[in-house]
Amino acid sequence: METRHINYKSDFVIRERFRDGTGKVVALPDVDFELRYWVESKSVKASRKNGVLSNCVADGDALLVIFKDHGLGEGELHHELHLALDNAMFEDGVQNVYYPESLHIWLWDKMGDTEGVIESDCVAAYTRGYKFMWEDFTEADILILQKPATEAAERADTAVREFVRVAQEKSDTAVKNAQDATAVAKTATVAADTATLNANTATEASKKATSAATDATAKATTATSAATDATATAKKATTEADAATRKAKTATADSIDATAKATTATGYANEAGQQAASAAERLEATRAQMEVAIARAEKVVQGVPNGLKVDAPAIVTLGNPAKQYIRARVKPDGCAQNVIYQTDGQSVEIEPDGEIQAREAGHSRVHVIPTQGTKHYKTIKIEVVPPRIRLTSGGIRLDKEGNIRLT
Repeated sequence: METRHINYKSDFVIRERFRDGTGKVVALPDVDFELRYWVESKSVKASRKNGVLSNCVADGDALLVIFKDHGLGEGELHHELHLALDNAMFEDGVQNVYYPESLHIWLWDKMGDTEGVIESDCVAAYTRGYKFMWEDFTEADILILQKPATEAAERADTAVREFVRVAQEKSDTAVKNAQDATAVAKTATVAADTATLNANTATEASKKATSAATDATAKATTATSAATDATATAKKATTEADAATRKAKTATADSIDATAKATTATGYANEAGQQAASAAERLEATRAQMEVAIARAEKVVQGVPNGLKVDAPAIVTLGNPAKQYIRARVKPDGCAQNVIYQTDGQSVEIEPDGEIQAREAGHSRVHVIPTQGTKHYKTIKIEVVPPRIRLTSGGIRLDKEGNIRLT
């Protein structure tokens, strides 16, 4: 591309055009963008944010960038397109894409050789609207995209295992408490039975003492002392019987309390079991969500081009009716076969399907650019020559119809 010159003090306007993946000029994209122009460390920006244009105006399917009192100084002018594309794969739903290019424009201290609006056709890698293919992504890209889902699944598994472990510990503790409470209840029941037996024994002894006292009174006065002793013994037995009865009541109450505690412990054990079951259900739901996330990632990730093979004639004859083509193949073979052609338009022009249109004798450089891997572009040279008569050792060479053959 020919280098253009502008006096570094002059105001100027650049018309930027946008193209889709086939090389066709399209309308200004409806996404936020920023165009940064710079010479060494000084820069000027034009942008659209939230629908508001800054330092530029729309011009049909193009954009007019205005350089007024820019102060860029002397040097080669570069620019970089930044697009903010909608992409749910990224955290904030925005994918930032950058396309740096050289404009082949120099700002210098001499008279400029470019007048009017300067045409720029470098923003040609805009491919909004094309879905990612599996071949667009490398194995490393796929691992990066799967990493959040993989880490989330690992964290979910760890959390569930910890929850199940804690729940199991609580369940084991609750069961042990229930067993201990049952043992206490059994011990209290045995004590109550023992106390009841003692009370029955004391009652029998009291009855025997009363009978002995009655017999002694009937016999004689000499038996009064014995009767008095027997009465005392009976009172003491009665006191002991009362004490045994109270102990029996206390033991019964303790047994009832222990039984209530055992029931509560059993409830805790049941609740722990239910929590463990709920945790297992949440684990299954989390795993299902991870599988959905991985499936979504696999649908949108595709391979990235890693090379470009170009076949083209080096010489084209002006006026030759036989069509000639540039054949381009994006590598690997599974990638989307989308390329665009850029030429200076002096000697040849290239149709979107690669057909070569010879315009005049001379040389032209053609850039063959994969739309989804612009760094793999190839540059070829094509020479256009006028028709020439082909000769043989015996004279002019003719075709099978008897016509003069031209190169």
